[in-house]
Amino acid sequence: MAKIYLLILSTLLFLGIASCANIAAPSGGPGKVQPPTIASSSVQSGTTNFNDKEITLEFNNYMNRSSVIENLNISPRAKYTYKWKGKKLNIKLNDNLEENTTYTLQLDANYTDYYNNSPKESFVTVFSTGNNIENGTIHGSIVGTENKLGIKVFAYNITKINANSINYSTTEPDYKTTVGTNGNFTISALKDGKYRILAVDDVDKNGLITIKQDKIGISCFDPTLIAGNAEADVNIFINNKLSNADSSKTKDTNDIKKTDTTSETTSESQKTLMTVSGTVPQYNELQEYGNIKLLLYNDKEEHIVNIDSKGAFKFDKANEGIYHILLFVDENNNEKFDKGSLSPFDFCELFFPVNESLNIRNKWNITDLVISTKYKFANHTFFKQIRNK
Repeated sequence: MAKIYLLILSTLLFLGIASCANIAAPSGGPGKVQPPTIASSSVQSGTTNFNDKEITLEFNNYMNRSSVIENLNISPRAKYTYKWKGKKLNIKLNDNLEENTTYTLQLDANYTDYYNNSPKESFVTVFSTGNNIENGTIHGSIVGTENKLGIKVFAYNITKINANSINYSTTEPDYKTTVGTNGNFTISALKDGKYRILAVDDVDKNGLITIKQDKIGISCFDPTLIAGNAEADVNIFINNKLSNADSSKTKDTNDIKKTDTTSETTSESQKTLMTVSGTVPQYNELQEYGNIKLLLYNDKEEHIVNIDSKGAFKFDKANEGIYHILLFVDENNNEKFDKGSLSPFDFCELFFPVNESLNIRNKWNITDLVISTKYKFANHTFFKQIRNK
C-alpha cells in the first residue's frame, strides 16, 4: 500500500511541475478574434538620448511567441536576448548601442497571436542614442515575382567600406525590412551615406543570403543619402525562378523561356500565337539612358521586344496568359535583360516598371497598346553619376 501511495504522489507532483513549466493562454471559451497589437512600449517613437539596456513590449493578446521573434528586427543590427512573461516581451540589448545613431525597432505584420489572429499593420518605433532622429529614407518596389510574401529588403551601409569585400553569406545587413503584399517597401531613419540594396527571399530565415537557395534581386545602383537629399527611390527585380545567387550573370535564368522578335516554328494545330503591338510615347525621352527595350514576362517566360525610332513595337508570337511589363536599358546590347550578379558583383540593368499588366487571350490580337511608366530618374546624366560602376 505504501508503494502505491508513493507512486500516486510522485505522479501528481510530476504533473504539477509539468503544468507550471508550460505557460499558455487561459483555457476555456472560444478564441479571441481581436487582432493583436502592441498595447504599450517602454520606448516611445521619437525618443532621443536613449541609453536603456532593455525594451519591453506588452501585447493585448497572448501571442504565438515564435512568430513574434521571427518578425522582430532592430536596425542597424544590434545583438539582443529576449524573455517572455505572460503578454510581455522583454528585449535585453547585449551590447552598447552606437553613439549618435538612430535605431528602428520593427515588428513586421506577419506574426500571429495565440489564437492565430494577424495584426492589421506592422509596429515601428524609432529612437536615437543622440540628440537627433535621422530622416534618411530609401523606398521602392519589388517586381518580377508574383508571390511577394516574406520577401526582405537588405541594406548594407558601404560608406566606409569596400562594397566588393562583402561576403553576403556571412555578413548580416545593417538594415532590413519586409516587403508589403503590394511589393512596396520603405527603410527609414537612415543616416547619411551610401547603401547597397538587395531583395531576398530568405528561405531559411537566417538573415543572410544562402547561395543556391535564396532568390535574390539586385538594385540598379547604390543610393547615396546626403543632407538636403536624404531620400532615394530604388526598384528591384527579383525573379521567381532565380536559384543560383552566385552566378556571374543571371542572364540565363533557370526554367524561364526567353524569346526575341524572331518568328518561331510552332505548329498552329498545337498553339495559336497572338500579336501585340502599340507605342511607347516616352521612348525618345527614355532613349537618353541608352538602348531601350520592352520586356513582357510572367513566372514561365520572358519576351524581349524591340522598339523602333518612332516608339512603335510589334510582337507576333505571344502566348495566351497574363504578362507584366517593364522597359529596360540594354546596356551591353546583348538583347537580354541582365539582372545582375553577386559574384563578381554587377548591378541589374536600369529598368522602368509599368503598373498595368497585359491579359492576352486566345485568338485575340492586341493593337494600339500604349505603354508608359511613372518611374524614371530626373536625368540620364544623374544616373550615370550615381551608378559609378
